[in-house]
Amino acid sequence: IFFRFLMFLRLPPELWDEIADLALEEALSQACRKLRGQIGGNRYISLSCDGQRAMELIPGLMANMRRLEWTVRSDAAKAAEVVAALKAAPHLQSFSMTTDRLPLDHSFVEACAQLHVLRSLQTLSLTMKDCQVQGNAAQAFAALKDAPSLADLTFELPDNSVGDAGAQALAELKAAPALRALVVDLTANGVGDDGAQALADLRHAPSLHTLSLFLLDNTVGPKGARGLAALHEAPSLHTLTLDLSMNPVDNGGIQALASLKNTCSLHTLTLTLRDTSLGAAGVHALAALHEAPSLRTLTLELSHNRIGDCGAMAFAAFKNAPSLCTFALDLKGNSIGDRGARALAELKDSPTLQTLWLELLANEVGDDGAEALGLLKEAQGLDTLALNLWGNAVGDRGAEALAALEDSESLEELTLNLRRNQVGVIGAEALAALRTSVPWWQIFY
Repeated sequence: IFFRFLMFLRLPPELWDEIADLALEEALSQACRKLRGQIGGNRYISLSCDGQRAMELIPGLMANMRRLEWTVRSDAAKAAEVVAALKAAPHLQSFSMTTDRLPLDHSFVEACAQLHVLRSLQTLSLTMKDCQVQGNAAQAFAALKDAPSLADLTFELPDNSVGDAGAQALAELKAAPALRALVVDLTANGVGDDGAQALADLRHAPSLHTLSLFLLDNTVGPKGARGLAALHEAPSLHTLTLDLSMNPVDNGGIQALASLKNTCSLHTLTLTLRDTSLGAAGVHALAALHEAPSLRTLTLELSHNRIGDCGAMAFAAFKNAPSLCTFALDLKGNSIGDRGARALAELKDSPTLQTLWLELLANEVGDDGAEALGLLKEAQGLDTLALNLWGNAVGDRGAEALAALEDSESLEELTLNLRRNQVGVIGAEALAALRTSVPWWQIFY
């Protein structure tokens, strides 16, 4: 009866989308054949083809298309024409384009940037890996700041030549009115301090709450790191991922990054600094992050930084973090021994910690350190624990101490890796008992 009267005209467009999606489901496709015929099909399109084939297919589908996922195999010139034609897709809400090692010229990038005229576009993902994208071409992306409804934007541009000029252009997205989530991957793009400082201007984006910046293997130094530290001024930012691995940021830059603790709304932080010559001094600077008042989830990836026991001791400060519930710490290949392990075991005193991941692969932890880590059983609220001690020096005594984790009153999930250690029959028998005492486990030895 509802559809016989003009009442249906009062339904908002968002509700019609839900009705259309429901009618197209297999379970209702026969029962709703008349409605399906009215609203049409071809709403969600996924293609993997060259530009010529896409040119043959896509124009005939655009009238009703809501989402397009396209892996471009070849023929960049035709692909640029297809992207340019998408400006005429009246209902396109989501576009994802992926290509790998396909040389792209300025016309292709310009066509992608011109999608800002689509008032319906809410999600855009552009992956162009090793496609010879230059800085002058990347500057065209700045036009996307004028997209009125664009809320979720991803640029994956690793192994190109975007440089500082391209990074500065991407920073213009700070003016995008609806942008809430942004991913920018500029791995190995020749980005230096000027580009990093420009990207920090994204803190001025009025609606941005989730930001991921991947800048590994560039030339960002202390000046650039200090610039990025200004992201703590972002008023609405609650989730931040920052990867500066394989950059010469040195301790001056690391100390600046510790000011991210002052981000007023930040509750999730992932900071990746692999192979940056961090050293013990840099880790002690980062330990100031434990003061962040709202931080609930923290991931620190610090492998291969010559931290040693002195550096590892700094992480004991996180037992005093006021809101931290999930802590993931990657310290592989850092010459950490028993003293460092004992300091990490102090995390058992955290009143808020529920999930702990300790990646200690290829260090120097022995039985004394393993005994200390076994005391994590005393953590009052810890329900998930992952300990990777692959390639250390743990023997039977240490394995028996870790087997005592079965006495934990709160632990529900345990992952324990003791491969490439010195665990014998006695230690193996003790570890086997864990399999019957912890509800969910993965034990490797």
